[in-house]
Amino acid sequence: MSSGAGDKMSAQEAIDRAFAMHTSVVGEVAYHWNLLHERLGVLFSIAAAINNQVGMAVWYSVQSDRGQREMLLAALRANKEDTWEIRPKAKVEIKWLTDYVSGTLADRRNDALHAPCELGVGIFQDKDGNLLHSIEVGPAYFLGNPRASKLSQKNLYKEFTWYAETAQALAHYADAMVKALTVIEAPWPERPRLPSLGQSRSQTA
Repeated sequence: MSSGAGDKMSAQEAIDRAFAMHTSVVGEVAYHWNLLHERLGVLFSIAAAINNQVGMAVWYSVQSDRGQREMLLAALRANKEDTWEIRPKAKVEIKWLTDYVSGTLADRRNDALHAPCELGVGIFQDKDGNLLHSIEVGPAYFLGNPRASKLSQKNLYKEFTWYAETAQALAHYADAMVKALTVIEAPWPERPRLPSLGQSRSQTA
């Protein structure tokens, strides 16, 4: 992630900015991921037909995010109550959401949080031929870390922003499904249009 040309700020300012950008976007991934799993826990309580206090206690007793999601799917399969007749899309959409998180987002979240990273300095020319430098944080893949290796050709800031915004959109969807399953008048939400790499937040609204 580029911190900008060296003639516009000191080297230390560029380093500080690069680190701030990186830690901020990694924090966003973690924040939205955690919120998403909190909402999945509420969906588990509904699927298991138990109140939130008991349901969330059971949810939190499982240490693994993947284990929690598998527990949600198990409760969904076992529940035969009338709730699902009133909301015929509910089981399909909760399963879609859970499968998407497990199959697509979870590994990317793990890359963002667990890949070692380091500073790098790039040299480039501006339109007038002047040599400038950029300082950015990139994946430290030289010692063979598999998660860093997967990120070796990627702009981490754009990549991790994509992960964070995807988790955010899915958390909102889970929240809307909770409302639809607990408030009779609430409409069933449309499946969200998920962001693509490099797309701004306003383009997915």
